[in-house]
Amino acid sequence: MRQLVRFNHAGANEAFERLKAEDRSDRGAKSALAVEAITPAAEVKSKWVNEITSKTASRPLEELQVVAYSLFPQEQDALKIKYEPAFFDYLAKNKNSEDEARSRTVIQGLLPLRCETKASVKLKETIEKDRDINPMVLKSIKMSLEEDERCQRIRRSF
Repeated sequence: MRQLVRFNHAGANEAFERLKAEDRSDRGAKSALAVEAITPAAEVKSKWVNEITSKTASRPLEELQVVAYSLFPQEQDALKIKYEPAFFDYLAKNKNSEDEARSRTVIQGLLPLRCETKASVKLKETIEKDRDINPMVLKSIKMSLEEDERCQRIRRSF
């Protein structure tokens, strides 16, 4: 179901709603959140970005993780670019949050990396200027930067 919705297949939304109604288990609920978050529609992305970046988010961390990690698959980079300012704003406000697991989840979900030099340079400059980032959050960002730079090297080799 996730792949059908992800690629905006005709009839996927109706099938998703039917399955969501049938499976009320915890696993089914989390799967439904992932499917909803992966939907390639600007209004859906806005809803979820607002919710996961809100200080008053009422959902448990497990649910926020499901949403954040499903929000922007690679083929939805055009939608993701719009939220780059939200990422940098969130990072500035929550770089040293006591709720490190939540901050790291949101930051990983919104990372503005797209296997492009411009995006990785901007992020690298930001973390080099700001020495106040939580070490675990910083480690997570640096690992993602390394993967993105690896992607860039591979892309250049072809």
